[in-house]
Amino acid sequence: VILSTQTIKAGSPAALDYFGRELTIDGDTAVIGAGGYESGGRRVSLLKREAGQWTFFKSVASEILAEDGRGPVALDDDILLISESNHDGTDECNPDGACGRSGQVFVFERNLGGEENWGLRATLNGGHKPTAAFGSHVQLDGDTVAIAAYSEDLDEGSPTVHSGTGVQYIENVGAVYIFERNEGGENQWGLVQRLTASDPVANTFFGYKLVLADDLLMMALGDGFTHAELVIYQRGAGVEGSWGLIQELDLPISRFTNAATDGNTIVVTTYSDATELSLFQFFERGDSGVFELVQSFEFDTGGGSLYPFVDQGLVTARALDEPFKGRLFAKNSETGLWNQVALLRLDASQFPEDHARALALDSGRSMLAFSSSENSNEGDVFAFDLAPETNAGHMGGWYNSTTPGQGVLVDVDEAHDFLFGAWFTYTTASSDHPQQQHWFTAQGNYAGNKSELTLYESLGGQFDASGEVETLPVGTATISFTDCASGVMTYRIDTLGVRGAFPLVRLLPGSETTCENRDSIQGGPFGINPG
Repeated sequence: VILSTQTIKAGSPAALDYFGRELTIDGDTAVIGAGGYESGGRRVSLLKREAGQWTFFKSVASEILAEDGRGPVALDDDILLISESNHDGTDECNPDGACGRSGQVFVFERNLGGEENWGLRATLNGGHKPTAAFGSHVQLDGDTVAIAAYSEDLDEGSPTVHSGTGVQYIENVGAVYIFERNEGGENQWGLVQRLTASDPVANTFFGYKLVLADDLLMMALGDGFTHAELVIYQRGAGVEGSWGLIQELDLPISRFTNAATDGNTIVVTTYSDATELSLFQFFERGDSGVFELVQSFEFDTGGGSLYPFVDQGLVTARALDEPFKGRLFAKNSETGLWNQVALLRLDASQFPEDHARALALDSGRSMLAFSSSENSNEGDVFAFDLAPETNAGHMGGWYNSTTPGQGVLVDVDEAHDFLFGAWFTYTTASSDHPQQQHWFTAQGNYAGNKSELTLYESLGGQFDASGEVETLPVGTATISFTDCASGVMTYRIDTLGVRGAFPLVRLLPGSETTCENRDSIQGGPFGINPG
């Protein structure tokens, strides 16, 4: 059982504030939202992690946010999204007389307007369509934003007459809007594509439980109780490089609760009213790019549901109506199987009637937000450390036992949170010289247990001879250490059109001691040592 490592409270707690209602983590930065409902006065706070502790350092644009505004938040590097899906951006009503709630999303950028200031860069909307709830789900990955308007109505050429009004339209079809940072000009965040159901019917709620990771976009279809499938889109799979549908996953005949992905693993959770069990399914991307079911778990959640989050070999699940509040899964680097390894829980005597509101996971760190009648639903956030921080003890050789003759050498500069890797592998089958030695280098900064790296290829050199070589970026890679003896590496090589992931274990068994006992690295080296 992993207990909370830090309890985070609002600076000025208030009843019905639900501090932690919105929650997200990106490396050493976290975002926590509060208010905007019963208590009014929505607030969004930024926290940074230093010396192993989370501390408040910034409130975001309280003068811009509506008093009763509500909606999810998303954070990636220097961009922060804050949604107001209940925003009344139009006086128009749909044909059935329902008005308002068109929705909008704010795009804030770090250092815009001053160092560490988060300035408003853009305000996005879906055309101010009444009751569309634009911003009901928001996702951010690099320079791409995906926003759901999951209750948007379809009123163009519809064959359905609704509610006897004589006006033809289909309600709650839904749509997803995709924006790119430099579409229409530098930092303009222009619309590049709108997705919706190919065969629209009422209450499809296209965009429900939207998830964006790397070049993958997925969502469920249905109203939360009658889902039949999870649809997966990929960048470049559509016409002229647009987003295109690549796969549909059939779901069990039960209540869909949530789905999550990191681009290589998909986790889907459903709940059966008949059996009163939660089903936890793991899908992995195969060599052909198709996701296949590899594992399933069933849990008695006492009538509640599991809401998963995936991040590089770690999965957490927020649990409702259980005596504990979260589960942690880790992928075994030797077997490739997922196992439950810990529970995230609190002292039951502290908040006996608490309710899990939100969860976030990134870089081996997790946060769970709770509200309780014991403290008038002011809200609390509890932070957990799930994996060791990347440190000099991770230096050395790592390999995947299922791919002989291949591996990664890792070097770590703790003073600058910097990791360098040399990846030794082989050329692809489609290469002009297949099955020949091929190596790449990777470098970049790390936060927590995760290193975000640029992948390089160096060409033009000669054996044991001086001379110039050409080193060019060819893709990206991420290395995450789930503990001191295992990890996961994901990669995308744009020049080869390949992507994937593989587990890592120590090349020298037992060499994890320095990582586990970090204080052992002191003073200067005297001969060969773990440094």
